[in-house]
Amino acid sequence: MSTRIYYLAPDYDVPSWGNGMLYHHVRLLRELGFESFVLHQRAPFRMSWIDVDVPIVHLDGGAAERHVRPEPGDVLVVPEVQAHSAAVAAIHCRKVVFIQGGFLILTAFDRANTYPELGFEAAMAVMPHIAEIVAHHCGITPAIVPPFIASYFFVDENRLDSLRRKRILLVGKAEYRKAGYLDFDIARKLLERFVARRGDWELLELAGFDHRRTAEIMKESAVMLNVNSLESFNAQVAEAMAAGCLPFCYEAYGGRDYLCSGVNAFVWPNNYVYPLLDQLFEMLDSFEDRSAKLATMRRAARKTADLFREEGTARELSRFYEELLCGHRY
Repeated sequence: MSTRIYYLAPDYDVPSWGNGMLYHHVRLLRELGFESFVLHQRAPFRMSWIDVDVPIVHLDGGAAERHVRPEPGDVLVVPEVQAHSAAVAAIHCRKVVFIQGGFLILTAFDRANTYPELGFEAAMAVMPHIAEIVAHHCGITPAIVPPFIASYFFVDENRLDSLRRKRILLVGKAEYRKAGYLDFDIARKLLERFVARRGDWELLELAGFDHRRTAEIMKESAVMLNVNSLESFNAQVAEAMAAGCLPFCYEAYGGRDYLCSGVNAFVWPNNYVYPLLDQLFEMLDSFEDRSAKLATMRRAARKTADLFREEGTARELSRFYEELLCGHRY
C-alpha cells in the first residue's frame, strides 16, 4: 500500500490564504501522483470559501461517517499553530510540521519546545526567513516550499499601464484590531478625511469579498494600504503586486524576503503609521505627475509576484516528498 499523506487543517471557516494553502498542497500532491487528503477534526466540516476539489476526511466521523486515523507508515502534516495539539500527539505516524508564520510558533507552549521533542521528523517553511528562525530555535532545518499567488490575481502585462480607478484599498486583520492594534483605525480616519477633501479619490476597505472578487477589485484599483504587522508572506501584499495595485505596507519581518522599498512597493518599519501615511498622501497628491515612476514600480512588483507561481510550489513539494519518502530526513 502506498504512503498516504494527510494535511491537518483547522475547523475554521474564515478566509485565509494560509489555510487555503493546505488544501492546495493536497491538490498539487494528487496531481503529482501522491495519495493525499485534507484531514479535519469533525465531520462534515470543510472550508466553504475555497473552490478546491480535494478529498476531505475527518478524525471524528460522527454517527454518519467513518473516522480516519493515519497509520504508522503514513505522513501527517501539521500547521505550526496546531503542533501542540493533544490530538496530534495521540496520532502515531510520521509527522511533518508546516510553518507559514514565525510569530505563533511558541504561543501555545510554556517553554521553547523543539519540533523533534514533539515527534516531528521534518519541516516545511514557506519563506527563507522562517526557515532561518526554525533552524536556529526549533531544532530542525526546514525545506522551503514557497507559497503561490492564485493565477486570477495576475493582470495581463499589457494592462499594467491601463488607467486605474483612483481608489485606495485598506487592509488590516480584524484579529489585530481586537488585540488593540491602533494602526488601522488611525489610517482609516485620516484616509476618510483625505478622500472627503479631495473628491477624486475613493476609499474601500477590502473585506467581505470572496477571493476572485478581491482579485478583480485589485486589478482595477490604484493603491493598497496594508497595515498587517505580524506576517510572513503577507499574501494580500503579494496579490496586489500581481494585480498591478501599488502596495503601501509594513516590512512585517517577512517582507525582507521579497519587498524592496521604492522599487516594488512602499515599505515602512512596523507601526510607522504616520510617516507611512505622510508618504501615501504625498504620492496621492502628485499621482499624475509620478505616472512614469509608478509604472516602473508596477512592472517591478509584477516581476516579483512572478516568483510566486504555482509551478514553483509544485516543484518544491515534489522534491520534499520524494526525498522524505525515500528515507531522507531534513
